[in-house]
Amino acid sequence: MMSAQRRVAYIIPGFMGTPEEKESREIASLFKRAGFLPVVARIPWNKKAEFADMKKYVAIFLEQYKNHHKPGDKTCVFGFSFGAMIAFITAPKIKPETLVLGSMSPSFKEDIPRWRDVWKKELQKISYTAKDLYSATTIAKKISSKTYAVVGSKEAVEVLWRAAEAVWKIPNAKLVIAQDAEHKVGQAEYRNTLKEIIDDLAAK
Repeated sequence: MMSAQRRVAYIIPGFMGTPEEKESREIASLFKRAGFLPVVARIPWNKKAEFADMKKYVAIFLEQYKNHHKPGDKTCVFGFSFGAMIAFITAPKIKPETLVLGSMSPSFKEDIPRWRDVWKKELQKISYTAKDLYSATTIAKKISSKTYAVVGSKEAVEVLWRAAEAVWKIPNAKLVIAQDAEHKVGQAEYRNTLKEIIDDLAAK
């Protein structure tokens, strides 16, 4: 007798986020109630040089994914902010059925010209330049997953632009606006929007 196909949701918290924090637990609960097995990634964030360690974060998530994934799993990967970057960067490799990008950080090579001066100074502090960053355009063309790019209506314009540009470049993507939401995944308006997406996935 064949075992039931697992539906697994990999959740990647935002910068400095952990599996234990309230926001991660709430999102895991949304997926669990929808019939998914939630797996929250543990990323050893570098508070002093977040950009410089992105390749390390990506490698760590891929290792955690490898340890949990089983052949035949139907997977969804959700990431918020920096976690969404990791989800986006790894999508061409792991090819999840569904990709949910929550307020993806505008920290790709193409974003630098639109950065505020204070952000550029942070990059200069760690001797990092645009050439050291990932190219969103290159990655987006390789993503085959059904993708939802979520962004709050009250977020910074740079985050809104990053979500819109991702939808434009990813072949099968949809932009979802969380009305009255800021860059806060724990905010009720943001969480309710995620719930609608997750419930829709559960029905399919």
